[in-house]
Amino acid sequence: MDPVDWNVVVLGAWNRAILTPAWIAEIVLGLPKNSPIEVLVPLDAFAPFQVRHSGLIVTPVPGQLLVQVEKPSEESLGAAMTAMKRAIDDLPRTPLSACGINIRYMSSEPGDKLVERTRSKTEELLSGSGYELRVRRRGETMVFKEGTLNFIADIPTTGQTTLTFNFDRPCASRDDALGWLARPAAEYVSEAARVLSLVAE
Repeated sequence: MDPVDWNVVVLGAWNRAILTPAWIAEIVLGLPKNSPIEVLVPLDAFAPFQVRHSGLIVTPVPGQLLVQVEKPSEESLGAAMTAMKRAIDDLPRTPLSACGINIRYMSSEPGDKLVERTRSKTEELLSGSGYELRVRRRGETMVFKEGTLNFIADIPTTGQTTLTFNFDRPCASRDDALGWLARPAAEYVSEAARVLSLVAE
């Protein structure tokens, strides 16, 4: 399976008036003041802008700040986590509610092992009763360190299969988020790889 759409997201009462392209460039991305950056402005006036630089895309979404990586890797995920820590450090009074690290894998076909290992009784009951199944969604929530690992498998009857590994940490304080982001990116990548090998390889 191929890695796709890795990101770091922190939910909270972010002040969007502060989250300007210039602030994102200087604080989140750590660039010198007035550095040239690429700002992607949507045609839809209601959609948020994006700031792209050196393989990272920062998006201020209502209620959350999102840092995506263009080419998923342990190194790029680490860079996204560092960028998010800078944002939290610069706005210490922002009320935060959760911090998530999302690692996804995609395949054009689910593979026999994944299909077999994610079968459930409801699938048999529904298809046996005449329902046409379009997508099989399976998931588990597991304890991981101080938070949880949410594993979600979306397996359509036709089309791409996506496996999502969401490492979620509820935040009672900014220290909770900073602690979650202080872990090496390798911990999250290796844990996702471990579950992936159990269910699909």
